[in-house]
Amino acid sequence: MFSVSNVDIDPISPQLKGYIDLSSLAINAGLYVKIPLFPDIFLAGVAGNLKDGVTVSFNAVGVISGSARFYLKNTFDLWVHLQVSVFGQYFQGDFYLFTIPH
Repeated sequence: MFSVSNVDIDPISPQLKGYIDLSSLAINAGLYVKIPLFPDIFLAGVAGNLKDGVTVSFNAVGVISGSARFYLKNTFDLWVHLQVSVFGQYFQGDFYLFTIPH
């Protein structure tokens, strides 16, 4: 199991928690958001093959809405492209998450 939360969009921190099959690069995870003073909020299930890329959409009304596309660069580097609205402010960008062991 892995858990990664190295993306910060003030005042929230998206978190990805789950598993990656190292032989097929299939992912089965949950996308959450951490807001100070609140428990983690589940946004979406993330399932599919990272070789093809995996996209999810989410909407936690009044807090965060948008989409996340998880994809690989350099064969084993996991990245996420976020397009989100957080408390009415729009953010977009690509963020490196981690290198998948191989």
